[in-house]
Amino acid sequence: MALTGGRYADKKAIDVLLTTEGTYPVARGGVGTWCDTLIRGVPGVNYSVYVVMAHPYLPDRYKIPSGVSVLRVPMWGTEEPTEHLDVPFSEIYERKLRTTPSVLTADFLPMVDSFMTDLWNPDPDGHRLGQTMFSMYRWFKIHDYMEAMKSREVWDFFIRGLREERWNKFPSPPTLTDCVQSMGWLYRFFVVLTTPVPLADVTHSSAAAFSGLPGVLAKLDRKTPYLLSEHGVYLREQYLSVGKSKMTAYAKQFLIGLVRGTVTANYAHADVVAPVAAFNARWERRFGVPEDKIRVIYNGVDPNAFKPRPRPENTVPTVVTLARIDPLKDILTLIRSAAYVRERMPEAKFVVYGGVSVPSYYRECLELRDQLGLQESFIFAGHVDDAPSAYASGDLVVLSSVSEGFPYTVVEAMMSGRAVVATDVGGTREACAGAGLLVEPGNHAEMGEAILRLLHDPALRASLAAEARERALAYFTIQQNLNLYRKAYEDLAQPEEVSVDVSKFIGRRRMLALVRARALQAIGRNAEAIREYRVAVDLAPTDATAPALLLTIAELYLSRGEIQRSWQEMERAEALAAAIRQRRAG
Repeated sequence: MALTGGRYADKKAIDVLLTTEGTYPVARGGVGTWCDTLIRGVPGVNYSVYVVMAHPYLPDRYKIPSGVSVLRVPMWGTEEPTEHLDVPFSEIYERKLRTTPSVLTADFLPMVDSFMTDLWNPDPDGHRLGQTMFSMYRWFKIHDYMEAMKSREVWDFFIRGLREERWNKFPSPPTLTDCVQSMGWLYRFFVVLTTPVPLADVTHSSAAAFSGLPGVLAKLDRKTPYLLSEHGVYLREQYLSVGKSKMTAYAKQFLIGLVRGTVTANYAHADVVAPVAAFNARWERRFGVPEDKIRVIYNGVDPNAFKPRPRPENTVPTVVTLARIDPLKDILTLIRSAAYVRERMPEAKFVVYGGVSVPSYYRECLELRDQLGLQESFIFAGHVDDAPSAYASGDLVVLSSVSEGFPYTVVEAMMSGRAVVATDVGGTREACAGAGLLVEPGNHAEMGEAILRLLHDPALRASLAAEARERALAYFTIQQNLNLYRKAYEDLAQPEEVSVDVSKFIGRRRMLALVRARALQAIGRNAEAIREYRVAVDLAPTDATAPALLLTIAELYLSRGEIQRSWQEMERAEALAAAIRQRRAG
């Protein structure tokens, strides 16, 4: 395969690994629909899917196209973390034998220490976090995950670190329950690090979340280009979700730190960050994403499927919402706005189409509905397969979310020729741009007034609906969306050739590794010093200083009592020195 003119110039199809978290193909919704449309619609792309999911028993909610492979990585619901992989028992057994207390102390605990130190940093280094996770990823290829993460050595080290000032920046030490919960999160979320990342020309993550870590790992392992899409602002959504939870203050801080570190690592290693709205880019810039990395790609919908339809005759004024039953969608405010509207227009009806994602929140919604006496006028209709008909059944469409990226509901409603009332969050203002009414999130009275305004004024409603359809056709068609993703894949998989003196970058990186190695050696952190010396050797294995660095590594192993490894490094140093002499002589 020739490389002239680009990385894969002779290759017609591009292999893309699409990574998801709790969405496609196991859950319906905006991101799931986006994934399904992408997989079926982008020409000249061979997709495979890597899905991070809650447990292995979730059924597929989408029909997977033929030829598309799916790797399922369950975080919960398994005893052995490698159950989702086709790993022979003999190999698992050998990994367990290699995962000894001395190996854990020498190799793994320094990586845990590095990770946790960065995790508690209010401004974590995404590049360093990614490198640490990559080191763990490589380590778990030959050592056993469960044996390590459930070992006494790791637990003692973890609980001691949480209660020391070096990791713990909290005013008071965590309780034992806090420590157990925090360790449980690490154990489950790190399962991604046990899973080999499939080969691809481009890795494409649907969120800056744990599903993005395969993109980080592939970038560091094979220099695979990484495209990161952001539908919502993942970190902001987690702030909202965790903030409302009943966890202890310490547990909240730990979980947010884990999420923030993961998001930062994604941003640091992505070649292109593609938010679905310019609103999201404000967060990305805040976390250090350079402007030239950001490429807004708006969501798109099919104008032939979502087109204006007349309302059924002789029906009561109807307000439609398409949203999952989830706190982020703030259905409670929608219910209160329905009560506000009903006091002034008793015949009005509200219908919510969408599955239940948080059962406890659904029960809370039912209790409020019943308390306000809306049993007959506020209907939970459940999931609907025919979204165009659902939009057509209403006089207008309402979005009540407290957080959004670039909401499909708004764009689909606009394409369907329906007037929209939406909370002014995320990219809704960019979507509507005057073709809908925006209200303050959480303000049920303002939402109710906007709904009443449109229900009482058919001319305004029709004018906004026509303007919405026109805007959607101009900016938000599915074909525009698919073409932009195809272009992004091409740019990443076949970058223009640029004349770069790579040796300068290698030299600087090697010098930095040597500085770190010597500093770590000076304070007795020999395991980390060995890793940095190894980086320096690997970056320039034919350099005259490489054999001497290997001898230094051998001495460090000897100081740790690892005689076998020390001898191996000495033999490697002698062999490398001989090779260098022979090359010079030749």
